[in-house]
Amino acid sequence: MSPQLQEKFLKSIMPIIEKTIPRYVTPQVGEDVADLVQDALVDACQAADSLERRGQKVIPRSVVYYTVQRARAGRRALNAGRTDVY
Repeated sequence: MSPQLQEKFLKSIMPIIEKTIPRYVTPQVGEDVADLVQDALVDACQAADSLERRGQKVIPRSVVYYTVQRARAGRRALNAGRTDVY
């Protein structure tokens, strides 16, 4: 991740996710809102890095939108699904 993208992430993407996730994502059993925010930040960071590596423009609102949609659907960045031991 380039220094420019890190700056964009900290100033544009991170504050929006911290405000949006608690409002729009309902925690599943055994989850905490703080855990959801951290997981969404990991997911957004991976998405932004992937866009940058492919040479595409990173639009903060788009990254946040798709991150929130994934979190609402129950997808987690580290894939703690039915096959997870815990």
